[in-house]
Amino acid sequence: MKKSIRIVIIFLLFFILAQQNCFALGQGALLNVSPKVCVISEKVSMCDLNLRIMWQLAETQNICLYENGKKVKCWQQNNQAKMTHKAQVQIETVYSLVNTQTGKILAKTKVEVQSSHLKTQRRRLRSPWSFF
Repeated sequence: MKKSIRIVIIFLLFFILAQQNCFALGQGALLNVSPKVCVISEKVSMCDLNLRIMWQLAETQNICLYENGKKVKCWQQNNQAKMTHKAQVQIETVYSLVNTQTGKILAKTKVEVQSSHLKTQRRRLRSPWSFF
């Protein structure tokens, strides 16, 4: 009986910690952008993405969404929103929610860029100065 209570307590602690990690920077703000990964090939150097962006706050605030420091859209006295955004992504792109009154970043997430072509060179396994 005591062992099952310990397991339940451990599970609850992990659940609480997981919930805290979802609230990005500890401000009760959640920012979700999908898709989170863009795959480019050798022929195409950039991705055209239709991003689905959803954010939620614990309280209403004046908020702006930024893409690598460039303002995308702002909301007045709002605590949640859903939107779509067309983006051309060539490098890793960071999206952040900023309180317009304080300038504080409430949450951030990123869209990663990965290449589909394989590297032609292999990493050298030993130093070039080795005698063996």
